[in-house]
Amino acid sequence: MLYVLIIGFIILAIFRMPVAISLGFATILAIWFFSDISLAAVPHKMVNGIDSYVFLAIPLFLLAGKLMNAGGITDRIFNFARVLVGGIKGGLAHANVMASIIFAWMSGSAVAAVGGLGEIELKAMKENGFRNISTSNRPINHPSDLAGLKIRTPENPAQIQTIKALGGIPTPLSFSELYTALIQGVVDGQENPLQNIWFGRLYESQKFIAKTHHIYNSVYITASKRLWDSLEKEDRELILYCVEQSSKWQLEYMKKLDIELEEKMKNEGVTFTYPDPEEFAQASESAYEEMYKILGENARRIVQAIRNID
Repeated sequence: MLYVLIIGFIILAIFRMPVAISLGFATILAIWFFSDISLAAVPHKMVNGIDSYVFLAIPLFLLAGKLMNAGGITDRIFNFARVLVGGIKGGLAHANVMASIIFAWMSGSAVAAVGGLGEIELKAMKENGFRNISTSNRPINHPSDLAGLKIRTPENPAQIQTIKALGGIPTPLSFSELYTALIQGVVDGQENPLQNIWFGRLYESQKFIAKTHHIYNSVYITASKRLWDSLEKEDRELILYCVEQSSKWQLEYMKKLDIELEEKMKNEGVTFTYPDPEEFAQASESAYEEMYKILGENARRIVQAIRNID
């Protein structure tokens, strides 16, 4: 796919299209060439961060960064890049920022260099909830209960390796395909925070939900360092204060929401089980080892430091 991406970019560049536009069109062509979706549907999937395509951002922005820095044109498209990162919740910008934050954390820095787009700072975190496992055919009380079950996961190695370690059969699918896959029995279950299960109406085809809390999801609030530094001190302090206060409110809200949604789904006929979290934690240890192979030994040190916190 990368070859098609590069060739498409070169062809567009020959016609002197702006770099950012050329890269965008090249990515659209690459996705269309290697997928079964219509050309018109590709931009929608990119913007909404569909799992199957989101990781195209990594080679795309690495290439963009080299071209921009080599050509001295970073400043010319900075405004476009700032809008892209700030205005799109998913898709290319989301993948690029998230990958950069991960790399920054692995190196012990709170500032991530993002291709030719400048630096991105992590300002705060919000909660997206603990992930739980739902199934259509049997309740889950122990990791062994997952044996032989096809469990939908995002196309994310952490979730894939976790379900595999617990004994299930990880089946990566985009969220947009999940409801239909559950109804048709393509997969036996899935794993998500309760709010996703409720608002996605996934409970309609799932008789059981196990509150495994096997993965915790956070939402990251980031800012362009260049834009942040250009703000007045009073504005920065006000933004941070608002972010801090909203984060505290949201944490309390999520606690109450989980309780409310559990009761609502029980009223819809869903049976909840409450497995021993320690049993699932021990069973998932091999997933950590697989992720260390991807992220390196510094990831192991970070995980160990977190575990050592009282």
